[in-house]
Amino acid sequence: MSKEKIYNKVGIQFAQFNTLFQLLSETKRKLNLLNVADKMLLMPDFLNFMLSGKKNAEFSIASTTSLADPVTRNWSWELIDTFSLPRRIFPEMVEPGTKLGVLLPSIAEKTGLNKSIPVFASAGHDTASAVASVPTSGDDWAFLSSGTWSLMGVVINHPILSTESMKYNFTNEGGVEGTTRFLKNIIGLWPIQECRRYWQENSSDYSYQQLTNLAKTEGFAKAWVDLNNQRFLKPGEMPEKIVSFLKETNQASKGNVGFIIQVVLESLAFAYKKVLKEIEETTGKKIEKLNAVGGGIQNEYLMQLTADAINRDVIAGPIEGTIVGNIGVQAIASGDVQNLKEWRSIVANSFQPKIFKPVNAKYFNENEKNFEMILK
Repeated sequence: MSKEKIYNKVGIQFAQFNTLFQLLSETKRKLNLLNVADKMLLMPDFLNFMLSGKKNAEFSIASTTSLADPVTRNWSWELIDTFSLPRRIFPEMVEPGTKLGVLLPSIAEKTGLNKSIPVFASAGHDTASAVASVPTSGDDWAFLSSGTWSLMGVVINHPILSTESMKYNFTNEGGVEGTTRFLKNIIGLWPIQECRRYWQENSSDYSYQQLTNLAKTEGFAKAWVDLNNQRFLKPGEMPEKIVSFLKETNQASKGNVGFIIQVVLESLAFAYKKVLKEIEETTGKKIEKLNAVGGGIQNEYLMQLTADAINRDVIAGPIEGTIVGNIGVQAIASGDVQNLKEWRSIVANSFQPKIFKPVNAKYFNENEKNFEMILK
């Protein structure tokens, strides 16, 4: 089956860790566990099974496998049959917020919890829950889930399976209340985490705040890296990899800590700018603001650079978006909250977001073409 047909069936970006490829790899092993497996449960589904005894596949997490149909919101049986995967291992698909049952008696006894406590299949994918926590309304916003990885996208009512969305490597993942999270994975703060670890191993123990302060002192780097380059996905010697990339692309290069961190942060901000333009082009939406959630929003300097790069307001919060959204999906499922719209309003009244307004958009506009040159 061609790459184009696979994308048309499942709408998921191609990544080496996709479940489809892992299962195909398993079929080639001498001891193929798929021959004896009863069911395939992804981690959120396995936890639900341990709590309730029910084997189901919750759609938001199943949609990332490259084996789920984003239109029918069920397994893509055609794809499963084409690759000769055993149908029996794929459990019944359920929507986020489905009540699976109540706590198993053994769990209730061990924990001392009431045995009538319901178990819901919440939005099992962390980003699906995080997006459910975004305290906004209307249709003019995009989301950024910021952490070790970044995920930027929009919430839409139907998947986009066009040639253009495949070209840009966008993914259609399941959302709450029948929606689709149309998004793109972008490397996040991983390079900075790896730089810090490298310096720690070489007797320089910087805190993240110290690293950010050194970058601020350095000022604009006017040098960038392509964070999608495979070398930056692998752990180890991250500062050396960054300097090496700069030299290979004939850019200014310095080995000091502040400069290297500034290069990463500016590169991230430029990547966000690029993806936001691709989202508008592919969806036809006009994005007026960016709502950012997750641990990465604690780096306020990155949030300011992002506002500058996209020349739009960045509304940051809540930090623990995944937890807040997960609670919201369960509150809706239990009937305590009417719908996602009401939950977003509750979040808006419960957390004080921080708003970052663009102040240096000129720098990013003037250097946009220079950044794009290093991507080629």
